[in-house]
Amino acid sequence: MLISGHDGRTICKQLKSNEATKHIPVIMFSAHPGAAATIADYGANDFISKPFDVNKLIQKVNAQLGISLN
Repeated sequence: MLISGHDGRTICKQLKSNEATKHIPVIMFSAHPGAAATIADYGANDFISKPFDVNKLIQKVNAQLGISLN
Protein backbone atom coordinates (compact mmCIF):
# COMPACT_ATOMS: atom_id res chain seq x y z
CA MET A 1 0.00 0.00 0.00
CA LEU A 2 2.76 2.37 -0.91
CA ILE A 3 2.28 5.69 -2.68
CA SER A 4 5.64 7.04 -3.86
CA GLY A 5 7.34 5.32 -0.95
CA HIS A 6 4.68 6.34 1.60
CA ASP A 7 2.07 4.06 3.12
CA GLY A 8 -1.40 5.13 1.96
CA ARG A 9 -2.94 3.93 5.21
CA THR A 10 -0.73 6.31 7.18
CA ILE A 11 -1.52 9.17 4.80
CA CYS A 12 -5.25 8.49 5.20
CA LYS A 13 -4.98 8.41 8.98
CA GLN A 14 -3.08 11.72 8.95
CA LEU A 15 -5.66 13.34 6.68
CA LYS A 16 -8.54 12.13 8.85
CA SER A 17 -6.90 13.31 12.08
CA ASN A 18 -6.26 16.83 10.78
CA GLU A 19 -9.08 19.32 11.37
CA ALA A 20 -8.41 21.03 8.02
CA THR A 21 -8.58 17.82 5.96
CA LYS A 22 -10.76 15.36 7.89
CA HIS A 23 -13.81 16.24 5.77
CA ILE A 24 -12.13 15.10 2.53
CA PRO A 25 -13.52 11.73 1.39
CA VAL A 26 -10.88 9.02 0.99
CA ILE A 27 -11.39 5.92 -1.12
CA MET A 28 -8.64 3.38 -0.53
CA PHE A 29 -7.47 1.06 -3.32
CA SER A 30 -5.66 -2.23 -2.77
CA ALA A 31 -5.05 -5.59 -4.34
CA HIS A 32 -4.43 -7.11 -0.90
CA PRO A 33 -7.26 -9.53 -0.04
CA GLY A 34 -7.70 -8.37 3.58
CA ALA A 35 -7.36 -4.64 3.02
CA ALA A 36 -11.09 -3.90 2.82
CA ALA A 37 -11.61 -5.13 6.37
CA THR A 38 -9.19 -2.53 7.75
CA ILE A 39 -10.34 0.70 6.11
CA ALA A 40 -12.22 1.84 9.22
CA ASP A 41 -8.99 1.60 11.21
CA TYR A 42 -7.53 4.35 9.03
CA GLY A 43 -10.64 6.47 8.58
CA ALA A 44 -11.22 5.78 4.90
CA ASN A 45 -14.71 6.42 3.63
CA ASP A 46 -14.79 3.59 1.10
CA PHE A 47 -12.70 0.91 -0.55
CA ILE A 48 -12.26 -0.51 -4.00
CA SER A 49 -10.24 -3.62 -4.82
CA LYS A 50 -7.73 -3.83 -7.65
CA PRO A 51 -8.12 -4.47 -10.43
CA PHE A 52 -11.20 -2.29 -10.52
CA ASP A 53 -13.95 -1.42 -12.93
CA VAL A 54 -13.89 2.27 -13.91
CA ASN A 55 -17.68 2.50 -13.71
CA LYS A 56 -17.63 1.18 -10.15
CA LEU A 57 -14.94 3.72 -9.25
CA ILE A 58 -17.03 6.54 -10.71
CA GLN A 59 -20.05 5.34 -8.72
CA LYS A 60 -18.04 5.36 -5.49
CA VAL A 61 -16.57 8.82 -6.19
CA ASN A 62 -20.03 10.19 -6.98
CA ALA A 63 -21.45 8.64 -3.82
CA GLN A 64 -18.72 10.27 -1.69
CA LEU A 65 -19.37 13.62 -3.35
CA GLY A 66 -23.13 13.26 -2.93
CA ILE A 67 -23.77 13.21 -6.66
CA SER A 68 -26.77 11.19 -7.79
CA LEU A 69 -27.02 10.20 -11.44
CA ASN A 70 -30.50 8.70 -11.22
